[in-house]
Amino acid sequence: MTEGSEGAERVVELIAATVGEGGRANFAPMGARFLPGGRVALIAYHGSSTHRNLAARGGGALNLTRDALLFVKTALFDYAPPHTFESGAPVMDEADEARVFAVDRREELEGKTRFEGQVVARRVMRVPESGFNRAAAAVMEALIAATRIGVMDADEIGQTLRRCAVIVSKTGGGREREAMRLVEEYVRNHSAR
Repeated sequence: MTEGSEGAERVVELIAATVGEGGRANFAPMGARFLPGGRVALIAYHGSSTHRNLAARGGGALNLTRDALLFVKTALFDYAPPHTFESGAPVMDEADEARVFAVDRREELEGKTRFEGQVVARRVMRVPESGFNRAAAAVMEALIAATRIGVMDADEIGQTLRRCAVIVSKTGGGREREAMRLVEEYVRNHSAR
């Protein structure tokens, strides 16, 4: 453990799934922490569908996947991947693993809420390939930059996308290349506004 990291759990990027009005599933990439004792914590910004749904329904599913294309589609587009409901929460068919959780603690922060809860169901659908793909990580960095349009400097976003595109072209497969193409297209279409 490094100095100052006592008790800090790493953030895992995943696709949180909640249920909104009319039973419609909402999917949103975000970071979550897996805590001791089968607990989870995530922070949702006020005004987001995830925040609204967690506050109203008190739970959801954390879908773990390494598929960069699923992250891009759910972050930038109104995309609901194929899914089923487990314990009332949307579980993605293409996830590697899903953990359904029930919120039992909320902490209000400035502009956001930290939701914490207990995992009530866990399903492993497939064991992902071992190893680490640089292209998938590069797509994630590009995606985060794309979601910062209007907040982050446009030149910095452009530099990030160019750097990530090189990595994806060298180490990515078809899904990572398609994901990067969608991120670049999104930035082109939304930066001009």
